[in-house]
Amino acid sequence: MSCESGFLDEQGMVDLARKAIEDLRKTGISPTELKRLENILKEGSVGEALMLSSLLKTIRDEIFARRFTEETLADLPGLGRMLPCAR
Repeated sequence: MSCESGFLDEQGMVDLARKAIEDLRKTGISPTELKRLENILKEGSVGEALMLSSLLKTIRDEIFARRFTEETLADLPGLGRMLPCAR
């Protein structure tokens, strides 16, 4: 990270991309997507790797949130039948 500007330098971005890939690996993202991210990073497209890993994290978080909501609504008697997202 550049001390003067507060922005990440190239090595800081690479480190951030590697950490993002490792975080996704720990949370169960598909091996195909992990391989794609690693290849993008190896090709030197650090910005693309960061954007794709961020997108995958967002998708993962949305899926987990929706699944949690559906499971919670299904556990509430009567409420699950009234809300269309619980079906």
